[in-house]
This record gives sequence, C-alpha cells and structure tokens, in this order.
Amino acid sequence: MFGNSGKMVLIENKATSPRYSLSYRRTDWGKGAKKLSYDIISRLVKDSDLLLEVNSSVFPELAPSDKEKIFQDLLVKLDGWNIEYKYGKRLYPKQTKVFGFSISQSKMDTEHQLLVYVPNQIWLKDEFWKFPPDYGVTYHVLSRNTNGLKFLEDIQSGQLMDEEIEELYEATIFDYFSFGQMGIDTSLSKKELEACLKDLHKKEK
Repeated sequence: MFGNSGKMVLIENKATSPRYSLSYRRTDWGKGAKKLSYDIISRLVKDSDLLLEVNSSVFPELAPSDKEKIFQDLLVKLDGWNIEYKYGKRLYPKQTKVFGFSISQSKMDTEHQLLVYVPNQIWLKDEFWKFPPDYGVTYHVLSRNTNGLKFLEDIQSGQLMDEEIEELYEATIFDYFSFGQMGIDTSLSKKELEACLKDLHKKEK
C-alpha cells in the first residue's frame, strides 16, 4: 500500500512542517478524490469532532466572483444542515512580488474565511464528503471532551492564544485533493500512522 510502487507515499519531514506529507494516487482508485480524501481523514478522525477551516488565500488564481460563488454555495449547504459556522471576509491591497519583495498595489483583493464546527455525527452523515470545495481545506481533529461550539465562539472573538488553540487539536490535516496531497501534523509515529491507514485500499474496491 505504501511506497513508490503502492497507492500511497508517506514521507516524514524531519525539519519542516507539516510533520508528514501523504500522496495518494487517485487514478488507482475506483472513486473520486473527494471520497478518497474523506476516507483517509476519517481514519484519523475516528469518533472525534472537527473544526474545518476554509480560506480563499490558498485557492488558485480564481476571479473574485468565482471565489464569492464558492463561499455562497458553502454557506447554503451549512444552513441546510443546521451546522454552526463563522464566516467573514476582508479587503486588502493586492500584493505583487518583485525580486522577492512584496509590493502593495492600489487594486484591492478579497479574502474569505470560514470556520465550521462539525460534530462527529455530522461528519459521518451520508453525502457530507461532498461538502468541501475543490481546493485546499484544513481539518482540525478536536481533543476529546472539547466543547466545540464554545471553542468556535472563543476563536472568533479572539479570546484564545494560538498555543491554547493548538492544545485542543489532536491532529491537523491540510488536504488538497485536486492534487492528491495531504500535509498531516499528528503525534503518531510514522509506523502508527501507516497502521492507522492500513488496508484502506481494500475498502475502496
């Protein structure tokens, strides 16, 4: 399953973040990348709740109207499922780089930010795997006994330091399933992580 000849390649990054990089070859599987990435993430989620983070700053060069439409569609889905979330957007001067230096332009750009508290029973809900947009999403697996709704409110209101926030994460996964790539931060050893994902390909057949 793992290795250059297998369906996944897991690399432990010794000196950089995230701790692990996971490549999954989508063409070897019998279903789309969204469901595949969902099944991989579910192995780490188990019966925990999650906090999903969607930020347009990691999207490719899409037109502002396209980004707006993506987030409008996400909010409609969340309202339909009655899921708690915090959404905001801000305007900032568009940046360009010249010889490595960032230079602000007069043209303004819009950044959309979405935080979603996902209880485990919602995560397991049929069709939820279709929810994420076609670009990068960060999944924070919450520690047991975390009050997810209060945690969401405290983050939004700025009542928690970054260190306090990270203490409540069992794992953080950044997934860009359009490229079949994940970055994973977890306390699991490489051997433990491989065991967690073991035989996943059999489930997909």
